[in-house]
Amino acid sequence: MGFAVELADAVVDQLKGWSWDDLDRAKTIERRWLPTYDLEELYETLLVNVVPRGATITSADDQSDYFDVPIEIGLLEKPKPETHSTREQLEAGADKHEALVTELLDYFRSADGRYVCGAGGPAIIRTAIPTLVLLEHLEELRQLTSVIRLTVRSRR
Repeated sequence: MGFAVELADAVVDQLKGWSWDDLDRAKTIERRWLPTYDLEELYETLLVNVVPRGATITSADDQSDYFDVPIEIGLLEKPKPETHSTREQLEAGADKHEALVTELLDYFRSADGRYVCGAGGPAIIRTAIPTLVLLEHLEELRQLTSVIRLTVRSRR
């Protein structure tokens, strides 16, 4: 297993240990290269998919290098049609989904979430939300899709 996959698996473990206090539905957290799902799988379940996206390697000194690995965390859910059939219900669902994404991003920026594999381990040096709520999925599929991007730095 390569270093990018090892870091992504560590992020999966970190997500599994995070307190999902306000989550009122089932969740599945996994690393998948092909994050495709049957839409029926999404009903009332939050799917969290972690994918390493590559690496940038720069010299740290004569003995070691920095490995910066972008890792994307996709959050997908599909509310049931009977509870989210109107535009207002979809908007409220998107607001709730966005709050969860923001809370998760705040966790990764905090002292508790900043280090993958525990304190002193690889550090999250950059966080971003390139897709807060993918509007095409919301409009066409009535599905909530968001992406958080972490850049994890490991010294090797």
